[in-house]
Amino acid sequence: MLEKLKQINNTKLELYNKDKEKQKIYQLIANLLEVDNLFLKIDMETAYAILRDLDFEEKELNQIYCQLIDPKL
Repeated sequence: MLEKLKQINNTKLELYNKDKEKQKIYQLIANLLEVDNLFLKIDMETAYAILRDLDFEEKELNQIYCQLIDPKL
């Protein structure tokens, strides 16, 4: 799932390459996604905010978050 998030974020970086504000957001997310065990180190609301920025629907957030914190799921 983490690789999927990185791919989505990279796509957004390319898509918004001329929008400096969006570039800052997606570059920050790219940097965060490189942190080992990121989703175990941040609170749930921050994780949900990242997922929202990557355009996941509200109803998907809990399931995706659970997959990110427990790779067995």
